[in-house]
Amino acid sequence: VGEGLLRQIFNHLGVEIQLGDGITAAILDWRDEDDEVRVNGAESDYYMDQPRPYVAKNARLDSLEELLLVRGVTWDMYHGDNDEFPIGLKKIFTVFNPRPVLNIRSSPPEVLQALFGLDEEQLARLLELRATGTGNLFGVIETMLPDPGLADLLSDEPPNILMVDVQA
Repeated sequence: VGEGLLRQIFNHLGVEIQLGDGITAAILDWRDEDDEVRVNGAESDYYMDQPRPYVAKNARLDSLEELLLVRGVTWDMYHGDNDEFPIGLKKIFTVFNPRPVLNIRSSPPEVLQALFGLDEEQLARLLELRATGTGNLFGVIETMLPDPGLADLLSDEPPNILMVDVQA
């Protein structure tokens, strides 16, 4: 996930802009291969000054729980299901998608809500369209995109799931 999308997600989650920008920069610093600190970011120098020192990963995340090591990410923000963060980061991100593509037919509602900043009514409309298969789901989502460039990150392919009903 790139810088713009990270900022947007934190904004849609209700994170104050300055804090969201800092967490975005810290995540990008955590993943990049250098020790150059971005504006509001954090590299190993910051983490080595903590009560339990550690170094920045400087590589892709192997586990989503690594986000808890990144400056600014809190337990409540990561887990969600609380008043401040109803949707946790663990429900939005994954380390298992090798391509930066979001399948709008199979993405959890929380991901759609965080990515597009949907209110409950908009989310319900999308989920109904998705469930019934009526209408142009991709077209409806395109009208909700805060940045038209996000359309390149979306996929509208039916999930590769086969349901078998076995009766004895």
